[in-house]
Amino acid sequence: MTEQNKIVMRALLVAAGILTVAQVVMLVTHAADTLWLAAVLPISCIAICALLVSCVLHPETNIQYTLRKNKDKDGLKFERVTYPPDPNGLRHISAGVIALLMALLFTVIAVHLAWPETLTEGLLTKITIAILVAVIIVLNIIEGRLQRQHKNNTQSK
Repeated sequence: MTEQNKIVMRALLVAAGILTVAQVVMLVTHAADTLWLAAVLPISCIAICALLVSCVLHPETNIQYTLRKNKDKDGLKFERVTYPPDPNGLRHISAGVIALLMALLFTVIAVHLAWPETLTEGLLTKITIAILVAVIIVLNIIEGRLQRQHKNNTQSK
């Protein structure tokens, strides 16, 4: 199962790479006045995708604290979140989906820069919010599923 998920992740990363190349082509051919963006936008896309994929695949490097309700008291307390193991490689799929969504986000921005009359700022804002919400949903679904699997595995032992 892990190898299948790695293959899916690689396919999604290739799709993200194709979208990044499309950004360069779009900006070079249609936004000649902002030619420096043809280099800056794809490089930013690649850097952000690489950072997010690394954080998703290696959550132990992410020191994340979250607010949790303290069971003994009424107040909220920051607690460290421990990430469950991923024996089936579900994080590989979420990393690929997130990289593809981020590449899509940057491609939408490139479309706005190339054709500002077609993709207005209001529509760009709505699309950006929808993509970022999709990223959050994907992360919550995968991490929630891993938490439930880990909880079921530890309770059955």
